[in-house]
Amino acid sequence: RRLLPALFLVLGGTLAFALLALPAETAELTGDALAALAYVMSWHLVRGQRSYSDRALRPPLLQHLWSLAVEEQFYLAWPVLFACGMRALRLRGMLLATLAGGAASLALMASLFEPGADPSRVYYGTDTRAAGLLLGAALALVWWPDRAPAAGSRVAGAALDIAGVAGLAALTAAYLRLFEQHPLLYRGGFALVAAATALVIAAATHPRARLLPWLLGLAPLRWVGVRSYGIYLWHWPVLMLSRPGVDVPLEGPPLLALQFGLVLALAALSYRYVETPIRRKGIAAVWRELRAAFAAPARSTHRPRVASYYSRGDRSVHPFSPRWKPLPLAAALLLFAAACVAPASPQPGATDAPSAVPTLVAAAAATPAPTAAEVPVARTVAAETAAQADTPTATAEPTPIPATPTAAPTDTPLPEPTAVPLAPFDPELAEALQRVLDETVADGHIPGASVAVQIPGYELWAGASGVSDRQTGAPMTPETRVRIASISKVFTAALVLRLAEEGVIDLDAPMTTWLPDLVPNGDAITVRHLLQHTTGLYDFLEDRNFVSLAYRTPDRVFEPAELVAYATQFPPAFRVGTEGAWDYSSTNYVILGMIVEQATGNSMAREMRARIFEPLGLENTFFTPDEPIIGEMSRGYSRTTDQTQVAMSFAFATANLVSTPSDVQRFGAALFGGELLSPESMEQMLTFVDGKGQYNMPQLAYGLGVMRNVLPVGNGPDGQPRPAEASTVLGHIGGFGGFRSALWHAPESGITVALGVNQASTDPNILATRVYDAILTHQGR
Repeated sequence: RRLLPALFLVLGGTLAFALLALPAETAELTGDALAALAYVMSWHLVRGQRSYSDRALRPPLLQHLWSLAVEEQFYLAWPVLFACGMRALRLRGMLLATLAGGAASLALMASLFEPGADPSRVYYGTDTRAAGLLLGAALALVWWPDRAPAAGSRVAGAALDIAGVAGLAALTAAYLRLFEQHPLLYRGGFALVAAATALVIAAATHPRARLLPWLLGLAPLRWVGVRSYGIYLWHWPVLMLSRPGVDVPLEGPPLLALQFGLVLALAALSYRYVETPIRRKGIAAVWRELRAAFAAPARSTHRPRVASYYSRGDRSVHPFSPRWKPLPLAAALLLFAAACVAPASPQPGATDAPSAVPTLVAAAAATPAPTAAEVPVARTVAAETAAQADTPTATAEPTPIPATPTAAPTDTPLPEPTAVPLAPFDPELAEALQRVLDETVADGHIPGASVAVQIPGYELWAGASGVSDRQTGAPMTPETRVRIASISKVFTAALVLRLAEEGVIDLDAPMTTWLPDLVPNGDAITVRHLLQHTTGLYDFLEDRNFVSLAYRTPDRVFEPAELVAYATQFPPAFRVGTEGAWDYSSTNYVILGMIVEQATGNSMAREMRARIFEPLGLENTFFTPDEPIIGEMSRGYSRTTDQTQVAMSFAFATANLVSTPSDVQRFGAALFGGELLSPESMEQMLTFVDGKGQYNMPQLAYGLGVMRNVLPVGNGPDGQPRPAEASTVLGHIGGFGGFRSALWHAPESGITVALGVNQASTDPNILATRVYDAILTHQGR
């Protein structure tokens, strides 16, 4: 009666809203709802590898119910443990066993946590989060305030008040300073939070304490306290459906006021009209009253009075009487919820004509997702190139070039590769790869996908399927430009290594050589540390609050120093030089871009074009926003939300390149084929450290700007597992601004694959694995 009615209401309301506004998320949300009902949401998220801190996607609408699951699992186990423990160990032994269990949980958390790795398994796990619950149970074993006399020493009362205030201060400090990936949290921080909470509880419940009982007894806090369960249930769906600049055209105090008002109103309605009547009288009685209240008008013009009621002072208010007042409020809440799925800003090309689509729901109805038989398929690269119109899609002005550069960007042109006649690409394999693309976009979740494949000795194959724009239905083609996101890091790393070959940059020099005052511990951080993500610097691109600025202010120009300054507000994940430590951080590559500009006297855009783009003939690759994008650019989506409008200066030198899979494949083949860097530089680039299994890649390793991964391809034609060498690949994946991308080169076969999809809510390695699997199967391997 206490927990389930409100939970049913939230689950039903969230699912109903998703059916109307977010149909693409309904299947996943249904699974989440079932897991929440079974109180296994925590392990459901762990099993599905649903990261708590993935900033590229809208977090699951029911993600917060992991904590309710942990509590309920504990409540089911604790009575049995308590009964057995008290019988066998008595009170003192039970207390020691409870504290030992909490210590074991903390030790497990500390041992499983690795700085740089995704902490979601540790964050969600019942076994790793039991310490706080066990500490509360231990407090209950020894703290019996109802047996303490109210009268007593003033010193004892003052000590309790001081302890309670200290606990509140500690909780406030933890809230303001810690974040979900802070190493301190997993190495005793959660225990300190639990201990501070225990102090507050002890001080608030003892009869000799005065300050905390008075403070927590204030009417507004009591009002919030009795409705806190409803506030907990409703807050996350409301916040995730009203993200500033993404879901609603509001931000700052006005949006916060609406969000908090909506959460409090929903919690109040739930408490008064669902939780309280069911808790007092049961579901059956409330259901009978509800049926009677709605059936009465059909039987008589006089509505009979129902016997049961709520007492409010001397007044009796029936919960289903015609005097029920919240209908206007409910209508207002419904309007606000509808606004949460309206576009946050006008879509390009939208007009006031009747055909303009006002909401995402209408857009989905107006442009149904293509089926496998209907999706536009790839045309030949040559024909597509001839058909492309040079239509700029960005108007950003190029970055001014310093008048006196210190390094000439054309000092060392690349050697001309020897022309080798290439055989035509196998048409059967081309058909198989096209089928993979068509199946990838068949259900409409991924609007469009584009792939380029280079097999040694054969011509390039490039294909595409689906749409680049859901609203207009424009097809995705091999030449449609896409954001390649963090594959940009490989380009930046290659540029830095080329400059190192020329003596312009020293990989082992501290960053303070060029940027003396940028980072507090900059004298300990070398260029090599930055390239390999071994600095421990906080990743500004993993910060939801900060990233939202890029979407809310797409025309804003973020200075690189501004991005780094934000990151340095947070403590590093580890000390530079800590053995085995690694933590992926886009902040490192922003700093590398700044070093390139300081070392050469040129902009990153100019250096990248002169040393990488032009020598390799990458005519469809652009350093945004400094360079305007020439040609057709795809729109990017996160599930159903259009994320195309984003400030690309926010991703300077780390995720800001726009290209085509064909250009990216050309770059990858040149890099790993030895055209771009010397053998010595390649040896350094391919010196790897453990990548901590991040991004759903258990065997991830990281070099100087390059990932090493093993794609989970299927068995060979003989039914036996393929050797790991066949699917061991070098390259990078990326995700930003509504796109996912991958560049993978297999050293064993020389095959290079590049791909881009305009859907943030997917793993690019799924498509990459299917492409490699199709190639290996066709080759009989």
